[in-house]
Order: sequence, then C-alpha cells, then structure tokens
Amino acid sequence: MAEMIRLGQIQVESVGLKTEMKTKLRGGQKILVPYEFEFHEDENAAPELNYPKVPTWVRDSILYEDDDFFIINKPAGVESQPGGWKHRGGSILTEYACLQGEHRDAVRLVHRLDKDCTGAMVLARNIGAARYFSRLLKLRSRIKKTYWSIVHGNPAKAEGRIQSYLEEKPAITEYRTLGVARKTAAWLEMIPVTGRKRQLRSHCAQVLGCPIIGDHKFSDANDEQSLSGILGTHALCRLHLHAWEIEFPSMTGKMISVRAPVPKTMLSTLNAFGMFKYAEDPMEADFKKMREKLRKQALRNITRAKLK
Repeated sequence: MAEMIRLGQIQVESVGLKTEMKTKLRGGQKILVPYEFEFHEDENAAPELNYPKVPTWVRDSILYEDDDFFIINKPAGVESQPGGWKHRGGSILTEYACLQGEHRDAVRLVHRLDKDCTGAMVLARNIGAARYFSRLLKLRSRIKKTYWSIVHGNPAKAEGRIQSYLEEKPAITEYRTLGVARKTAAWLEMIPVTGRKRQLRSHCAQVLGCPIIGDHKFSDANDEQSLSGILGTHALCRLHLHAWEIEFPSMTGKMISVRAPVPKTMLSTLNAFGMFKYAEDPMEADFKKMREKLRKQALRNITRAKLK
C-alpha cells in the first residue's frame, strides 16, 4: 500500500493535495486506485488484480532498455512524478511502472525533466539500479546530459561557461551556439554540470538574456509577440528545450549513450529560422526528412510577418 501511494497510484479526491500516508480522509471523499477488482463467489478468496494495460505511446517511446534501466523519449506535457489530485492524468513514473506488471512497484525515478521538456529520461527498473544511478549523479562527471534549446535573441558570446547561484547553491552550465537567425533567435547546445531546479531555463533567461522560446515562466509577452508572426501561436505554446543525449556507464561497465529524436515543433522552428544548415550531428537525417515538408509553410509564415 505504501509503495502504491508513493507512486501516486492511490489518490484522494482533494484539489491540489498530494496523497501521502498521513493524508486524513473526510466523509464523502473518493479514493482512486488503478486496478479493477474481480471478486469470486467464495467470500474467503482473495480478489484478483487486473493491471492497467500499457499505453501504446509508452512502448513506442522506449529508446533503450536492459535489466536495470529504461531510457525513454519523454513527451511534452507529462509530469515526471505523480502530483496531487489536479495532476491525476498520470506521470512518467506511473505510466512506465505498468511495463513491470506485478513488479511495477520496483520502478524508480532517478532524475527529472520539467513537465514541458522533452527528450531522454532514465528510469531504474529496480532499487539496486536506482542507488547506482544516484551515486553516479553525485560524481557529476560520470553522467553527461546534453540539451538542445532554441532561444529568443543571440548570446553575447557564442560559447562559454555559466556560473551562478540558484537556491543558494552553485549552478554551472556549459553552452555553445549551433546556429543563429540574425538577432532573432539562436540554437544552443547546453550541458548542465550541476542539476538545479530549472537551471537551464534560468541561465538562458537571466544570465544570457535569451529566454527559451515557449518558456512562459522566464519570458514576457513582448518576447512572444515579436515571434508570433514567424512561428505561429502553436509553436510559442511549446517549450523549446529538449534532452537530446545522455551518456553514463551501466552497472556492468558498458557505456550507454542514447539520443532522443527531436520533436517536430523544434524541427519546424529551426526550419522557420533557416538554421538547418548549421546541423552538424548524426541526426541530420531527421532534419532532411522534415525540411521539404516544412519549407513552404515556413516561407508562408515569414511572408506574412513581413507584410504585417
């Protein structure tokens, strides 16, 4: 029961309240459980549990798996871990726990991505793997995470090392510019040395002065308004931050390196700004596939912006 509550599989109907072991119940409240119980005629027989079916998108998003880890391509709009009643639509942890069947409670979340961030994310399949990954995180140099972002404006320096304090703790990010669209936007590769909450988003907006497109927390309405004619409203609603690659040694010593396909929204934005020519990575095939499909649409958007 405690494991089910920790995973967010049992929730109490209370808006904004995260269900915990100490949560007190009030009369009339509903308790949600993710199982259907089948009772036999024999009253003494234990009920059978029918585990929820694994959604197709969950299986399709797996990039790598072994006996210890899943690495997935996290979609936008899904929380990493279970929240309160208002987030009862599911989370990465609860959805991927379904893959373990009766061993679902063994799945552990070993790091997090923001709800609107996409890309490579690691889940441990057992407690031993979770502890191992936690030790790697403390060593910092053993795990390399590479993110791509598209920001509004151009950094003063094409590459560098950002050092600041977030929540009174050191926050360090290395970055380099992969492409620019005059002074309108830039395509950045970012490697977080530390892992503070919203570190990359804060560093882009508050240190570089270039907020990530679609980041409504760290940008203002004027930033978005100036880009709406080129990108359209739909693109501006999506956070342009993607966990592109993760590398770390497995428990057997083998090096694991996984890259997550770039979401279509980001590909469309890169095309609209004409930054395809700066692609210098093995995922060039993804860009070529999208290029012809999006070229006419991008040209129409730019033409409309000029007419306005």
